[in-house]
Amino acid sequence: MPRLTKHQKRSRKAYEAKSTRKNNSDNDSDNMSINDDSDNVDDTDNFSVNDEPVENDNAVSIVRKLKEAAKKYHQERASHEIRRLRYIGNSVRTRRRKNQQLLEAAKGTLALCTFWDTKKSTDEVDKTIADVDDDVSDDTNDNNDKQSDNEIEDCNWNNKIQAALENLEIDIKKENKKNEVWVRLNGIRLYLQLVKCNYSKMNASEIVSNTAGKGVYHARCIRSWAHEYVMSRQIPYSRREHHAKIWSFLWDEDILLQVKSYIREHKWDISPQMLMIQMNEIILPGLGFAPSPTIHINTARNYLKELGYTYAKVKKGIYIDGHEREGVVVYRKIFLEQMSKFEHRMPIFSGDNLDEITWPDSNIQPLILVTHDECIFSAYDGSRSLWIPDGEQPLRKKGNGRSIHVSEFLTDVCGRLALPDEMQVSDDFPREACVIMHPGKNNDGWWKADDLISQVIERAIPIFEARFPGCQALFAFDNASSHATFSPDALIAKNMNLNPGGKQPKMRRTYFGDENIQQDMIFPSDYCISNLRGQPKGLKQVLMERGLWPNEGLKLEEARKIMSQQPDFFSAKGTGRRAKKFSRSNCDYLWTGLQRTVSLALASVPLTTIRRYARKAFRYMDVYRKGLTGKAAEFAVKKYRSHRRVPDSVLQSVGI
Repeated sequence: MPRLTKHQKRSRKAYEAKSTRKNNSDNDSDNMSINDDSDNVDDTDNFSVNDEPVENDNAVSIVRKLKEAAKKYHQERASHEIRRLRYIGNSVRTRRRKNQQLLEAAKGTLALCTFWDTKKSTDEVDKTIADVDDDVSDDTNDNNDKQSDNEIEDCNWNNKIQAALENLEIDIKKENKKNEVWVRLNGIRLYLQLVKCNYSKMNASEIVSNTAGKGVYHARCIRSWAHEYVMSRQIPYSRREHHAKIWSFLWDEDILLQVKSYIREHKWDISPQMLMIQMNEIILPGLGFAPSPTIHINTARNYLKELGYTYAKVKKGIYIDGHEREGVVVYRKIFLEQMSKFEHRMPIFSGDNLDEITWPDSNIQPLILVTHDECIFSAYDGSRSLWIPDGEQPLRKKGNGRSIHVSEFLTDVCGRLALPDEMQVSDDFPREACVIMHPGKNNDGWWKADDLISQVIERAIPIFEARFPGCQALFAFDNASSHATFSPDALIAKNMNLNPGGKQPKMRRTYFGDENIQQDMIFPSDYCISNLRGQPKGLKQVLMERGLWPNEGLKLEEARKIMSQQPDFFSAKGTGRRAKKFSRSNCDYLWTGLQRTVSLALASVPLTTIRRYARKAFRYMDVYRKGLTGKAAEFAVKKYRSHRRVPDSVLQSVGI
């Protein structure tokens, strides 16, 4: 048995003394209990005759048995606690001695990894064995060789510093200043510059570390990074925050299989919204999660990226705005001045959902802006922004397919210009201003200005008067070519011929000169030449009546130019996304599906969205009045979204 230490001896003596005291106390308690029992037995003799002796004897016997069981339990417990200590040979000193013996036995042998390293040739292995033998045989020569090798390595390292500094300048410019790699590269550059100025490596690294507010460990890292960069032009990247801290549902094989199966079914129309709904309502509850967890739309977007999907937007060409052309700028100023005169009569919407309406004063007639727009929905016009697998493109049908033309009126008060369901009207009265047609030569034809005029007169105006009694409507139309039309009898010089009669329109009566002389554009019914009665006069006759026809005559183009400059001819005036996104996202490339989708798309736009777009349009008008255009106007509108007008503080941020 090995020899015990002083600490073990003291511990054992204290334990034996404690056990002795405990045994003595147990014996005393046993004697006391026995005496108590005897006293109780003696006391039983003094019981009265009326007591039952059988029951008293049973009670005494039970107490004695309990005392004997307690004594036996304490004796067995004490016998276990005084077991002798045993030494199993696991002390620190013994382990150190055994490790030293293993090191001595392994001295001069090869490392275990040497025997399966396929990258080294046989000559290299022999060279390694020879080097190990030389190290064992001659320690002095080995130390000298290591010192000389270090000197050669330091010499080569110093020669590479200049090239490393030049390469560092290039790498630093490539990295983002907020990137941790950029910080490390700058630390390495400062360290190498100090070493180049004959600072020792220790002092140089400490200076760099102190500059960064770090300590000894950072200085050691600087030396390690610099050595690796000089030798290999690489530095170790930090793995901080690159380890997953939460569990992903895609790590579960059952969930992953169901997600992939659902994506395959919706390969070309998948979206984060669809995947989120499928996960929250079908996949996770179906696998028995209780309570069923849910994922956010951002998580669904990350899942699609992890599964190899990217969000791509398909564009057919480049859109050139041209809103800074001279004619457009002039007309825009006129339009903005006119709109500024009407805004004080229009209702204002406020609140988080723009559901609070502030009407103008009671003495002012309310003015409601009614905007018009047209849109064409095609059967093959699917979503242009898709989540698609990497390296793949959807195969779509050629052309646009059959289409539906929609002409609609909107207001920021009620949304689509239509009668509410509870309003009772006659059967022949239209309930909505929207007109839907199927364009095409073999269908309903093409949408023309006459169709728009009919829609305004027969639908829009009656519905507005029934829906908003006492209010006035301000209709706004865009500058589409189909809207820039004239009345059939409008004064248009380019439609006139040089001579009377022929194929030219019959224009209305007009006035010319300072005295407003009346002039008919057609010959009277009692004209001397019967063939020209009721026929258009032509440019020559009209100019002769006005005294503008020269003796040498004019050509057709010259006559039209002179006529178009006349005041009465010059003043002739013309008369006349959200739903698109819904239809594209619900496109099934079928004509029946398109007919069903268009009606749903028109009703899918909430009133709050219409009011937000209307308020945004008024903000654009305000910033254009204040001199902003293009990107500056877009920035100001996005930066301030609370009201119709943009404050001056926002304009100052863009230099106005």
